[in-house]
Amino acid sequence: MINFNTIPKDLKWFAKRYNALIVEFPQKITPQLLHEDSICSKYDSAEAFEALKYAYEFFASIAIELLSMSENEEDRKTLVEKVYLKFDLIWGLCFYSEVTKVGNEYVLPFKKKPMIDDKRRTLPKNYNRAFNVIMENGCFVEYFKADQEVKDFKYCDNGILHFDNNLTALGIYLFIKKCAQKKWYCSEDKAGNYALKDHYEPIIRCVEPYRRIDMRLFLSDERLKFCPTEIMAGYNGELKKCFYKICDHIEKNYPDCIPSNHFSTTFGVDSKHRMIGQIGIGHDEKHLSCYAAMTGIEMETLLTNIDLFDEKVVMQFLHEYECDCDLCINKIGVLFYKGKKYNRIYKNTENRFSIENENDADLAIKCIDIKAKCDMNTRT
Repeated sequence: MINFNTIPKDLKWFAKRYNALIVEFPQKITPQLLHEDSICSKYDSAEAFEALKYAYEFFASIAIELLSMSENEEDRKTLVEKVYLKFDLIWGLCFYSEVTKVGNEYVLPFKKKPMIDDKRRTLPKNYNRAFNVIMENGCFVEYFKADQEVKDFKYCDNGILHFDNNLTALGIYLFIKKCAQKKWYCSEDKAGNYALKDHYEPIIRCVEPYRRIDMRLFLSDERLKFCPTEIMAGYNGELKKCFYKICDHIEKNYPDCIPSNHFSTTFGVDSKHRMIGQIGIGHDEKHLSCYAAMTGIEMETLLTNIDLFDEKVVMQFLHEYECDCDLCINKIGVLFYKGKKYNRIYKNTENRFSIENENDADLAIKCIDIKAKCDMNTRT
């Protein structure tokens, strides 16, 4: 169920980024490997191997639909909604049913009630439309009320989803069940503060590799590691260089703060420590963003070294100050920082600025160094 408040406003960039994040089918997957896999071992390994390839092609064909966006904004939203309906439908079906073999064909049967009772965000909001649009991809659906066939989802209580290839349903099922084994992009199943109060639910927590069609899960039971090359998929060379420079600096100087998963760019020891920096990725094609909130001694240290920062960063420190005259914006404005308005202006002030070139990356590194040096619950 897509939430347009959580994706970039530029839907063309979103489509490009989404497709860039798709992982190629791993050449190292073999029938012999699948024979030992905990999910695939109950099936013929050669059949499972072919099924996974068909499933990958099926999902990739849906993802690439995003690149056919028109110039009309509403049409773009409709397209994104449709593509996500397809992905969310298949995701939900494999959590609420077991793949079944009818003759020589694998199918996905379903029961209506448990599906529509579940309102979680990884599932379709409108199942009737979801089943209608999935038929654009070589699928057809049989709907039943008890044992009698009915015309659509509205009138059924169960049904069966068929694919144009007799192995595709098996591959889809095996892949989604593998995704549900663990939170592959995290060092452990519990991730972040939400795990302290929310029950761990694979249908919510394990969807990331599914949306990337990341079948590397079958190559090892180890968690997938943080990879700067992948997290920057879709960006130009200049921004990639900026991100690598920041990551290299942290890995060399503060290795305990390198993220353990793919798509968190919050650099910190763990959830109990304050971060030393955060790089915002995926929101805009033309720039990244740096976030490094500073308080107390961190802010004092920055002010002492204010000449190391250009106007771009100084403006961020002044963004809550009511006066934007030249006196306040230029370096002389440091006098205001040390006055009586300091605590009112800077207490809990966020320092966020855009990273567009290597000079901006250097500014981000300077902010990170200050936070690490001051060590206000960032390292120990």
